Amino acid sequence: LPAGPRREPRAALRRAHVVVAVDKGESEVTPVPSWLAAPVFRVRFRTVALVESERGRWRTHPPGLLAGRRVATVCAIGNPEAFQREVLAWEAEIHEIVALDDHHDYTVEDWRVIANRTRLLDLVVTTEKDLVKLEQFPFERGKLLALRIAPEVERGEELLDIVCERVARSSKEGEDGRKS
Repeated sequence: LPAGPRREPRAALRRAHVVVAVDKGESEVTPVPSWLAAPVFRVRFRTVALVESERGRWRTHPPGLLAGRRVATVCAIGNPEAFQREVLAWEAEIHEIVALDDHHDYTVEDWRVIANRTRLLDLVVTTEKDLVKLEQFPFERGKLLALRIAPEVERGEELLDIVCERVARSSKEGEDGRKS
């Protein structure tokens, strides 16, 4: 489960109608408590594209563009190692790693450091979350790209059916003046 001061404690799972557990790859699967009564659905995130910001508009490229390229990874996320593994999975050569604290607000000084450390590399690869923050800085055109990831949910149709049924039930109970 994600950690943090504003997250619910593990015991809150007792109230869950469904649980979505993130498969972190490399045989690292989110553990699910044995006492959990709710159905568990596993999700894995896969790279589906690279994105760049071109004058404020996002343009996509195939992730295979990373193959054989000398890159730097730049991210401010909770698990930078997983991000780096995903970049390597597309056969990029990581020559520089800039891993900042989760939710970092990039400054002009950060941009200067990144630009200096990556000037001899082909690409700077980041997350979409970080691209939104970094696109304001004048990176060399075509050099700053983000991995676009998408979830693959095991038994996704079943999950959608459960969620839709719960929403419909809550709506009906709300109309009847009863609590769920």
